[in-house]
Amino acid sequence: MQHALRQPSPRPAAARPSRPSRPWRAALALALLAFGGPPRRAWAEASTMPLVEVLAIAPGPHLYAHWGHNALRIRLEPGPRGEADYDRVFDWGHFRYGRAFLWHYVTAQPYYRLKTEPFADVLERYRRRGRWIVAQPITMSRVQALGLVRTIEAALALREGEFPYDSLINNCTTKLRDLLDGQIFDGALRRAMARTPDGRSFRVISDLHLRQVPLTRWAVNLVYSVFADRPLSRWDAAYLPIALVDLLEDARLAGDALRLPPGVTIGRPAVRGAVPYDRTLPPLERGWGWIALALALWLGCGLLPALRPQGRQARRLARVGLALWAIAAGGLGTLLVLFALSPSPNYAANLNLLGFHPLLFALPLLARRASHGALASRVALRVLSALPLLGLVAAAFTGQRVWPYLLPALLVQVAIALRADRLAQAGGANAPDRPARRGRATRGRTDA
Repeated sequence: MQHALRQPSPRPAAARPSRPSRPWRAALALALLAFGGPPRRAWAEASTMPLVEVLAIAPGPHLYAHWGHNALRIRLEPGPRGEADYDRVFDWGHFRYGRAFLWHYVTAQPYYRLKTEPFADVLERYRRRGRWIVAQPITMSRVQALGLVRTIEAALALREGEFPYDSLINNCTTKLRDLLDGQIFDGALRRAMARTPDGRSFRVISDLHLRQVPLTRWAVNLVYSVFADRPLSRWDAAYLPIALVDLLEDARLAGDALRLPPGVTIGRPAVRGAVPYDRTLPPLERGWGWIALALALWLGCGLLPALRPQGRQARRLARVGLALWAIAAGGLGTLLVLFALSPSPNYAANLNLLGFHPLLFALPLLARRASHGALASRVALRVLSALPLLGLVAAAFTGQRVWPYLLPALLVQVAIALRADRLAQAGGANAPDRPARRGRATRGRTDA
């Protein structure tokens, strides 16, 4: 016990080293600055977390901007090549005229391309246009962000990132969605959301975004086939910019149940820029003015000549109605045929082709011959009138929404066929004029 409590003997004090002289002190300071400063600064820059954000941009007034836009923002300090202010935006929603762009567009095979520009330029452009930008941040490591940049730059090098555009399954939003899920989320987003039903279809979601532009909505639904009416999963429904933000928000709320890779998290969306974020749906606009105009044309140029086929005024109205319908329906039918020839499933097996097709360009000729009693023309006219009815019956089994198109086509075609039948039963469209002409010619010969 005493040995344990014994105090240690004091050691002799060590001699203090002499302080270096001032020249040695200056040399030591320079050495510390030369070898200690830059590595610390480089380490600090390399440890700065990257900023990766999915941007959703408000819809705009132009036709191509009705659905909104999106892009991917990546900020790195330093940049991939040592840039001091690397803050760029990548988006897949650009197209350029030329290279037969119009032909590719009307045949549903346009080519879009990937583009990059500074984030400050994007922010200023949409600020001038009054369109809000909402950003969904994704936390990841610098290595993952650099890998994302290299993948995008490799796509840029491939014909400037061009790809065949498809409005439902291969557009600017789906390209970004698939890139993030495949490279950052390791497929976790798709595995989770592909099994969750959304309860809507492509057509329903598109209608919500086109409420203020009824003519555009009418045209879009005309070219969509039964493919647009199938029920979607949450994954498939994220084909529009703001829908992708909703998908990421659902993934954020799912938390650990989503099983994202370690170190990858999804943050809360935030507004970028000065334009306030407003997702209020525009008021429902059904386009009653255009519907009233179409109904008036049908009553004046279709139904009235069909009920009273005789008379000069009725003939004039019938000719105007025939010309308008043949040009409009035949032109739309030609567009539908071109769309149906594209490789996209969105436009294949479109039942609207039974009401709108290029054969309707020959409708005035068939109606004229049928009104003079030509049996083949009368049969052909009745077949054309029955095709929209066949489409309505088929839609009951396939689920395609076609009544806004095939029902008007059925009414117009039946009115045209009814008028031709009545004229044929009365002896021809010009029968009342023939006796008068023969009478004038006989009087002329008698007087001579």
